[in-house]
Amino acid sequence: MKYKLKVYSTEWCGDCRLVKRMLTENEIPFEVVDLDKNPECIDSVGIDEMPVIVAYDGDKEISRWDATMGGVISWVRFLEF
Repeated sequence: MKYKLKVYSTEWCGDCRLVKRMLTENEIPFEVVDLDKNPECIDSVGIDEMPVIVAYDGDKEISRWDATMGGVISWVRFLEF
């Protein structure tokens, strides 16, 4: 993977569990940031819905995906090019 992916989610969010399962099943590496345990990320990252996946190049945000966009695997595959 060209970029580091962070999934901003909670344990109780059904859509979050689905997205994490899809990434895992497709062997796409990612880091989970639990927003219940890290509420400061809601404002600092600009989270207004869940899940949100942010692609980072180092500390710089390159792209972001949220639940309204659909096609999470297609988005990740696009990032690889």
